[in-house]
Amino acid sequence: MRSIAPSRLLADLKRLYFARRWGVKEIAPAAWSHASHQMSRPTTMSRHTRFLCTLLLVITAGCNATPSPTGPTASAVAVLDVSATRRIGTSQSRVYEVWATVTTGGLAATVVTTSVTLSGGSAPPLTHSEPGTGSIKPGESRGLYVIVPDGPTDPVRSVVEVAVTLDDGAGHRSQAAGSGVVRDFGPPELTASVERATLAAGDVTRIHWRATNTAGVVIDPIVGALFPSEGSTEITPCPGTTMFDVRTGNVSGDAHILIPVTVGGAPRLPWYCGTWSGPATETWTDSAGAPGSWNGAVTLAAFQSAGRVTGHVVRNLPLHGNLVRPLTASVSAAGGLTATVPAEAAGYPRESGPRFACPIELDARLSPDGATLSGTFTAQCTPEANRIVTLQGRFDATRHENPYPAPYSPP
Repeated sequence: MRSIAPSRLLADLKRLYFARRWGVKEIAPAAWSHASHQMSRPTTMSRHTRFLCTLLLVITAGCNATPSPTGPTASAVAVLDVSATRRIGTSQSRVYEVWATVTTGGLAATVVTTSVTLSGGSAPPLTHSEPGTGSIKPGESRGLYVIVPDGPTDPVRSVVEVAVTLDDGAGHRSQAAGSGVVRDFGPPELTASVERATLAAGDVTRIHWRATNTAGVVIDPIVGALFPSEGSTEITPCPGTTMFDVRTGNVSGDAHILIPVTVGGAPRLPWYCGTWSGPATETWTDSAGAPGSWNGAVTLAAFQSAGRVTGHVVRNLPLHGNLVRPLTASVSAAGGLTATVPAEAAGYPRESGPRFACPIELDARLSPDGATLSGTFTAQCTPEANRIVTLQGRFDATRHENPYPAPYSPP
């Protein structure tokens, strides 16, 4: 099973919230070019994605240009859909991100000059100019994007104006301007708590959180899960102290809260709590087909409460990917783990074929220190009339460095 690191999820979360909050889409990094006064590389763009070519008002030919009406009544240039947000940039400085769409009539411009003015509020007006650069063909619409630095303590300005001058290089010029509002885009705010911070081995508790200015949270060491911006989740920590890091972020900053949860020592050893992975081998026979064998891998995530273990088993099968099934097992007095792993289960991917039609009998043993888990699995069933399939396999797995039992994330 593929797991996604919390840091990767947090980066995706920032882009996701910005897209949801302001109606923008992510832009592929290859679409940007750098300029000397760029404050930070943006990860989002406006709804006019199909028009945007390069960063900081560099307009070039191509980029899915869209025709505008031309003729005697068409204006030479218009600036539309102007908007801006203020966010925290690099080194905690403030920057304005400004978007606009320029449409042209009959003028073919070889030089495009742009000026951005931010005003309103108690701060003085702030003007940023781009020198003449780029070109634009008659009848095209292009998206503009610019980053304007701001003072770290200046009040937010409420209005943005974008003025554009087109010059065809033969003495013909056309000018236009458009305006819009500025949205102040602050960092997220986060609260989080746990119902019980001290547990006995095998106990569960819940973490609660609430975050604003964000699309959700990630919780380390729970890998592969993106939680909503407000809610709770049951946690199953292992003996010892586990530090749960509830984190969130947006393009203006991050927020996180550390929550330690301490679990008392296991009442007996071995104690099944964690995730183990390692190589596995399997042979099979099929009365209606040829026998075979494979070398793959197994991952087993387990949480023990009293004499019962729950979790999931992942079989990594050549040519078939990962086959995930729920695990409900019992622990014998001698410490062995036995379980019947179902052939199919609601909410889990289904794999067709006689090799996967049989429930599997799992028998495993954990080392006293919990570092290694070894076992066998066997199966025999009749998937069709007069057809018998058998399986035999074994695995040797090592405990993951992350002590938290990995959850199963449906595809």
